[in-house]
Amino acid sequence: MNKISALAIAVTTGLGFVACGGGGGSSSSGSGNASLSMKLTDAPVSNATSLELFVEKLELKNGSQTLSYTINKRFDLLQLQGSNSADLFADEEVPAGEYEWMRLYIDTDQSSLTTNDGGVHDITIPSNSNTGLKVNTPFTLPVNSSPTFIIDFDVSKSLTLSANGYKLRPTLRLIDGDDAGHITGTVASSLLESCEVPVVYAFSGANTAFAELDSDVGPETSALVKLDEATGDYTYTLGFLLNGDYQLYLVCDADDPEADDGIEPVAATTATVNGAVDNGLEVANIVADDAL
Repeated sequence: MNKISALAIAVTTGLGFVACGGGGGSSSSGSGNASLSMKLTDAPVSNATSLELFVEKLELKNGSQTLSYTINKRFDLLQLQGSNSADLFADEEVPAGEYEWMRLYIDTDQSSLTTNDGGVHDITIPSNSNTGLKVNTPFTLPVNSSPTFIIDFDVSKSLTLSANGYKLRPTLRLIDGDDAGHITGTVASSLLESCEVPVVYAFSGANTAFAELDSDVGPETSALVKLDEATGDYTYTLGFLLNGDYQLYLVCDADDPEADDGIEPVAATTATVNGAVDNGLEVANIVADDAL
């Protein structure tokens, strides 16, 4: 049993490590170790003030081994929007090699959703208790490397209200922190005059059509447009996007993932993320001339 360093959210906790399965592992896993950091982030939702998830453990699949890390920590995902994140663990020594997938296990009995009216609600996550929340993204940890990976929960795509309460069906996105950055900017107030819940969506590719919003080629992430009381500007931040070109669309109402709500963009612009430039921060202001 080893210990991890202090969490980025200013909490120090213990981390248990167990390796399960047969011997050997992947062909490169026995040749050395890597120092791995794992973080959580989230895209925003407009109808809630808090979504607290209690993370029990994280599993990593390395060849014939399943490496299990005990977390036992509660995270408020709605505090992890934009470029914000929190550590699951930091600088943990793990076997180098090829990894096939990872799983997060959530204790829903210790998790809850607080809506805008102050109501506190239980949540359910289908299949979570049996198989966890699986991220089917392979990755490699070279010997003596120190990578940071971010798990994007994106509650905005996955939280629904049913007859039996709130359900969370998250699509988790795994991001290599060395190959990602953020997009931030202001939005012209004239574009928001008819908006109730203004949102900026980021689509991969500079010419991606908004018509593909409800298809398999949906947005990578989204951000609420908020008033900065200090400056009087309306601002947004899209966090943890892989390096590349993006088409940004401003809409006046957030998309409901369970409904064909026929939303249309009111403005559009493009941005390029390069994590090696300006600490990975790209500025893309949405101005009046970007109106559609």
